[in-house]
Amino acid sequence: MSYDKKFRESVLKHVSEGHSKESTRKLFGLGKNTIADWEKLQAETGSLEKRKLDRKASIFKSAELNDYNEKNPNALLKDIAQHFGITTDGAYYKEKRMYELLYKNEALKNWFEKS
Repeated sequence: MSYDKKFRESVLKHVSEGHSKESTRKLFGLGKNTIADWEKLQAETGSLEKRKLDRKASIFKSAELNDYNEKNPNALLKDIAQHFGITTDGAYYKEKRMYELLYKNEALKNWFEKS
């Protein structure tokens, strides 16, 4: 969950007034590491502004993944991830999505053939 700067400041002020992190966490309904994360953010950057996420969209066509899989049938997820410049989790979900699409297409094809 994302909190605005003012809220973060009020939480840290509450802690600095002598309240324990645990009681503050419960009072404000925060996760176990949230206050420590905000303190670390403030110490590192001097601010409680949200960090900009350095993410880039990984867009590639499923045909590219198909081609890669045909040329490298024994490729591991880490190999696929490295080839496409994505994480192994990203590679897993791309492969899973392709399998789901292939399965659905095959099921539809079988259904139409029976009809």
